[in-house]
Amino acid sequence: MTRIVFIVWIVTVAALSVMPHTKGDGLISAKLTKSGFVMHVMAYFMGMLFCYFAYGNKYAGLSIPHTRPRKDIFFILLAGLLIFLYSIVLEVVQLYLPYRTFNVYDVVGNGVGVLLFVVGWVSCWKRGMRKEEREYVRRKEILIWKDQSFYGY
Repeated sequence: MTRIVFIVWIVTVAALSVMPHTKGDGLISAKLTKSGFVMHVMAYFMGMLFCYFAYGNKYAGLSIPHTRPRKDIFFILLAGLLIFLYSIVLEVVQLYLPYRTFNVYDVVGNGVGVLLFVVGWVSCWKRGMRKEEREYVRRKEILIWKDQSFYGY
């Protein structure tokens, strides 16, 4: 189901990128800033989130971002790069559409959305690693205490 959501996101973003602008009502006119920067940030943050839940769990074999750090970090960076390149391709396509314009701020907003997800994921991963290390030390201390009490120290 999560893969379907991610594929729907890809198709929706592509469709919205090539549709003509509407000046009146509609989704395109619901911009929070003049260039729609915030919408681009949110859209690509959500795209990274959908990608992680669609493919990250299968690729890295986990659902918690601190069990297999190397595979996780590799997947997150690769997915971020690919989704950012996808956004650049969509903006370049807009160069050739007479009713659309290329906007560098849109590409920057897309990159910021991807980067926010990556930074947020890495900070959660680091927090999870610290928690896991504390748990490991605590379990080790309990085992040492049990061994000492067993032998009567």
